[in-house]
Amino acid sequence: MAAATAAAGVASAVLVGHDGSLSWQIARVMGVAVLTTAAVVAAGRLGDRTCGHLAAAVGVIALAVGAGFVPYLVKGGPSIVAAAGV
Repeated sequence: MAAATAAAGVASAVLVGHDGSLSWQIARVMGVAVLTTAAVVAAGRLGDRTCGHLAAAVGVIALAVGAGFVPYLVKGGPSIVAAAGV
């Protein structure tokens, strides 16, 4: 669970830090890092049932965000944003 959450967090950080001004990129990446760290820590402390609920919530969010970036793969070909979206 922790590895999958961390992988989703890294991919999300790549996606949110791709565009915009430097200050906003840093703010968005830091926000994702904080939320990812909180999810990984929570997964280690929660029971099996609650950890499953957390995994489902993180998975749904990561899938929705990743699916939103799939057009980058189709439109622009292979890139770091397309790889993170997949």
